[in-house]
Amino acid sequence: MPLPVLPVMLNKTKSTTTTKLTINGGVPPHLLLIISVMAALTVANLHYNVPLLDAIREDLNISTTDANLITVCTQSGYAAGLLFIVCLGDLFDARKVILANFGVLMLSLLCFAFGRNIGTLWVASVLTGISSVAVQMYIPMISKYSTVETKSRNVGYVVSGLLIGVLWGRAGGGLFGDLLGWRMLYVAAAVLMVLCCIVLLVTFPALESDFKGSYGALLRSTYSIVKKHPDIIRRSLRAAISFASFNTLWACMAFHIASEPFNSDSSVVGMLGLCGIASAVAAAGIGKQLDKYGVRKFTMVGFGLMLLSWAVFYLAGYSYLGLIVGIVIIDVGHQFVGISNQSSALAIDPRATNRINTVYMTIMFIGGAVGTFLAGQGWKYLQWTGIVAVGSIIVIMGLLFTLGKKDKEENKVKEVKDKIAN
Repeated sequence: MPLPVLPVMLNKTKSTTTTKLTINGGVPPHLLLIISVMAALTVANLHYNVPLLDAIREDLNISTTDANLITVCTQSGYAAGLLFIVCLGDLFDARKVILANFGVLMLSLLCFAFGRNIGTLWVASVLTGISSVAVQMYIPMISKYSTVETKSRNVGYVVSGLLIGVLWGRAGGGLFGDLLGWRMLYVAAAVLMVLCCIVLLVTFPALESDFKGSYGALLRSTYSIVKKHPDIIRRSLRAAISFASFNTLWACMAFHIASEPFNSDSSVVGMLGLCGIASAVAAAGIGKQLDKYGVRKFTMVGFGLMLLSWAVFYLAGYSYLGLIVGIVIIDVGHQFVGISNQSSALAIDPRATNRINTVYMTIMFIGGAVGTFLAGQGWKYLQWTGIVAVGSIIVIMGLLFTLGKKDKEENKVKEVKDKIAN
């Protein structure tokens, strides 16, 4: 949807609820639950294609490289949406922005379901990525309105919802895609988005905007915030490196499982996706402990776990046990890096959470798209060995980057939290 049209739609949308939230005033438990569930259903749309790439490749008679580009297009679209759409949550009622994105998302999912050539699927994937960024307005929202004492914990809960959605996308995509066919799966996903729209209209509170000015001024202010707080970039780059390595694993998992010695279908990829449930459980705990141990320590632990996982994939990646153990470790490690850096970045300026999240998630998903692309090249030339090499090198880069320079603002964020609390 063209950006000039979207603001007009947002201004015309009227709220059907009088519920109000205040900054640092607390989020009702029922709303936290609704947001977590909607986050899961929304983010799943980004991951349905992961276990289905081999099935799509066979159906359309395309190469593995062309099939891999479906995921690259989805993540690239998501990065574009993060850059240009998420920040609108500071300019308009975030509820309206989310509703407009859901409308585009439903159409893109149907376009993917009925596409007859790879070009159509690439375009639909870009639009799906762009419109799925609605999910990234939930985390700033929760951070903004939660009490100081519950910010990290509540962010952890919503991230747990996101992770469950990722698991559902992989597992549901594999199991139901194998049972119903990948096209019907995407039709069902569009129906779920219709239900989300209904829930949004009935239960979501009206939210006040934090920025007065034009869309262009909003984008310029985002640059000013980053210039004032350079640690936002540093934390975003850590997450980007982590996500790049994480995506390296999943980008070609369908091809690996379809090869010797497994010779299995997409349902097996979906079942392997369920191994990530450990990271969903860990997410809430990470949020609770962040203030105690600090961002840098959590990041080092996360990258260390990810490097360990790639060692497991190298030594035992041709057995189901090796894959399961490695997936659990890499998922938990990725959450250590992601949650610690995101929640601390958002806490830097509570009145600019959507703009900070715009920068953070845009950089992160650019990293993810790069990792996915590199995975495709690694598979093309060396198959599983190439995947392990790419993923390991990326993690080592993350460790060196984290060791290279300490955050300047980590103590400042803690001081601000303590001051507000008192």
